[in-house]
Amino acid sequence: MEKGACVKAWTVSHGEKLGKQRQKELNKLLHKITAVNQKVRKPNMYKLIDKFLFENWRSELKSSEHCFNV
Repeated sequence: MEKGACVKAWTVSHGEKLGKQRQKELNKLLHKITAVNQKVRKPNMYKLIDKFLFENWRSELKSSEHCFNV
């Protein structure tokens, strides 16, 4: 991001007040993206799946007569 991106164009086309507002918003965004994240989220620990509820559903569908293919 360039410092002062399009601020001059905004000042010329929309006026001094909107040019200053744009510069203020760009400064806030620059401060936000350069700040270090203090609240780093810990990684999720997932449980190992040991019981499958629908373990044999494919074989049951193939053996029975249905209108669709699996």
